[in-house]
Amino acid sequence: MRGYQFDRSKLGRDHPAPLISVTDGQLQYEWNWLLKKLQHRSPMLYRHHLDVSVPMVHPLFHVVPGPIAEWERARR
Repeated sequence: MRGYQFDRSKLGRDHPAPLISVTDGQLQYEWNWLLKKLQHRSPMLYRHHLDVSVPMVHPLFHVVPGPIAEWERARR
């Protein structure tokens, strides 16, 4: 044993992080992009996820109506 004592004060905040807004258009774009990658890299995983039209979103995200993000290459 090295004598280390855990110091919780070094962990930073202990309150929940604020939600991150993401548009449903961006979410759909990201999902389609992932499916295209899976189609080539892991056909079995691709087929498994084909029936998912709208993926579950991590609780940190808040989905709002809207288009693909301005900074996406797909918009150019």
